[in-house]
Amino acid sequence: KCAHCDYATTNKTYLRKHLPSHKPSKDFKCSQCRYATNNKYVFKSHLLTHDKSEGFKCTVCDYATSNNYNFKSHLLRHDTSKKFKCAQCNYASHSKSSFRWHLSKHKKPTSKVYEIYIIKILKPVSQDCQGFQI
Repeated sequence: KCAHCDYATTNKTYLRKHLPSHKPSKDFKCSQCRYATNNKYVFKSHLLTHDKSEGFKCTVCDYATSNNYNFKSHLLRHDTSKKFKCAQCNYASHSKSSFRWHLSKHKKPTSKVYEIYIIKILKPVSQDCQGFQI
């Protein structure tokens, strides 16, 4: 158990990695911005956000990154077409995972919501599901 907070673990290594989070001074400070951390691996990951030389650049705004996944996620922010639309409210999203999360928030979804969920998201993948009717 951490002496500074409620964090508890049975793994000594995890506790050792947690303890620096309570240090007031940060060991790793970015020279290009005000970011600072005590975690070497998190710091290395942060430095990549400044590496624009071989990265991906957005043509709509000044966003740039060297990480392809982050770049693709960013591009969705500019996509105004939202193909996942909720039948119970005005929620719409371009993200399948966000739409799934939203559907779970409706206490008693209508059959129309499930119809959209099954047809648009689950899409039958086995021969047994071919011809499935709602």
